[in-house]
Amino acid sequence: SQQESELDVDVLIESLGALKKQKTGALLVLERNKSLSFLKASGVAVNMQLSVPVIESIFHKNAPLHDGAAIVENNFITATRVVLPVTEKTNIPKRFGLRHRAAIGVSKKTGALVLVVSEERGVISCTLLNRVRSARVDVFVSQRQLVEQRMPRGGNLQLRQIND
Repeated sequence: SQQESELDVDVLIESLGALKKQKTGALLVLERNKSLSFLKASGVAVNMQLSVPVIESIFHKNAPLHDGAAIVENNFITATRVVLPVTEKTNIPKRFGLRHRAAIGVSKKTGALVLVVSEERGVISCTLLNRVRSARVDVFVSQRQLVEQRMPRGGNLQLRQIND
């Protein structure tokens, strides 16, 4: 149905918050206007409706699918364990590890919106078109802005701060 195929932003935000609290590392790539099919081949094809338990299960550190990224299309995770291209940029702050380098690389190459949860710092970052935004407090993309930023080409990623 149409409702099942639209991105459930509430589930996405709740999932990021849960992963942040657990300091569970995660990398979610949201397809925008360029197909991510070429990336899926490096991972495991799945067809799972987006839900908090599904996302938590995928990224649990002992889960077989936790390494690499998960691809999100509409309201479904379509691949896990995906290997992403890493940016060649050398001026990236040292606090950003491999997940962030991969987020920057894939976003620059495809225009995808990439959501990263740092396992070490418990910080959520959003990457869109080579720009990374993060903060020490909870940072979430507002519901409307996330949906709008997924669809158009380019633009600034607007973030909204929510304290626990």
